[in-house]
This record gives sequence, C-alpha cells and structure tokens, in this order.
Amino acid sequence: VSYAAARRDLEEARAEQDRLAERTSTLQARREKIERLLSAAAEEESEARARLDAAVKWREDLAEMAIKAETAAREISEEVAFYSRSVRDLAAASAEAEASARRLLDEEEGRLQEEEEGLEAPPSCAAPVSYAAA
Repeated sequence: VSYAAARRDLEEARAEQDRLAERTSTLQARREKIERLLSAAAEEESEARARLDAAVKWREDLAEMAIKAETAAREISEEVAFYSRSVRDLAAASAEAEASARRLLDEEEGRLQEEEEGLEAPPSCAAPVSYAAA
C-alpha cells in the first residue's frame, strides 16, 4: 500500500464524510421542517376540533331553543284558545244578562202600565162619591 493510495483513500473518505455530513444536515433540515409541519397540522387539527365542538354545542343549543320555542308556542296557543273561550263565554253571558235585563224591564214596564191603567179607570164596584157639602 503506497502512501499516495492511502492519501487518496483518506481524501475519498473525507469527501464521503463531507457528503454524509451534508446529507445529514439536509436530512436534519427536512426533519425539522416535517416536525414544524406536523406541529402546525396538530395545531390546525386542535383548532378544527375546537370549532367542531363549538358547532356541535351551537347545534345542541339551537335544538334546545327550538324545543323551548315550540313549548312556548304551544303554551301561547293554549292560552289564546282559553282566552277565546273566555271571550265567547263572556259574550254569551253578557247576551244572556242583557236578555234577562230586557225581560225584567219589559215586565216592569208592563206592571207600570197596568198600574197606570188601574189608576185611570174608574172603580166599578166602589160607591159613588158625593161631593155635597156636609
């Protein structure tokens, strides 16, 4: 083995070492880039999950509000129906009271008219009244 051959082998080994160091550096840079991308992807996934959770919560809240609105609408509808029945019942009672009042008024007018007629008619079985001076 000659000195020149050993030197050439050494230079080749150093060149190979330099290439390997450069390759290692390139691979390390790629690894760091992949780690940053993975970290960014994990952060985006976490944000997406948070948005999804918020959307699911919002949907649940909307469903709950819809149920409450439906219940309130049903209760209002029942109250309106009750109010309508009450108004009809009140109108019927008012009409009945008015009819009763008219009957009573008619009866009273009839009695008053009979009394007036009785006061105007001469008594048929009464003794004649004389206005002679006593």
